[in-house]
Amino acid sequence: MHAKIHRLMQSAQDIYQASLYLQEWVLEGPVELRRAIMTAAIVSYCRPFTSNRGAVDARKLAIADYLDDADYDELQLLYLHDRLMLIRDTVVAHSDLDAQPITLGARTKTGFNYEQLRFDVLGPAITIDEFQRLCSLVARRATDEMHRLAREVLR
Repeated sequence: MHAKIHRLMQSAQDIYQASLYLQEWVLEGPVELRRAIMTAAIVSYCRPFTSNRGAVDARKLAIADYLDDADYDELQLLYLHDRLMLIRDTVVAHSDLDAQPITLGARTKTGFNYEQLRFDVLGPAITIDEFQRLCSLVARRATDEMHRLAREVLR
């Protein structure tokens, strides 16, 4: 029970950190700054939903415990969650060739020319307001669950 409370506390902090990054978003700011903010927010938000490599007692959160897919508004946030996890898994934390394909060109004296289609985290339609709502809702529900478990421990 203590490990679950600790994981929920850390998860709420990670999601809160994502929300702080999103507060720094400037639509008219330099593209590299916006790309860095979005990448940091995605990494922080997704951390609670992934297993920690090498951790003995790693417990990842299940989004189904925090969003109700029967509620239309929350279903939209669930779709956003899935998009964020996919971006994290294929581009931000890993380099999947499906997401960033490389095309070999003509042979040269030193090897081959190549072209890489880069994936841009700013490309998918992720609205900052929607991302913020997702962070707020999941963090609030994780914190509520943490408090519920803490009250059980104190009984």
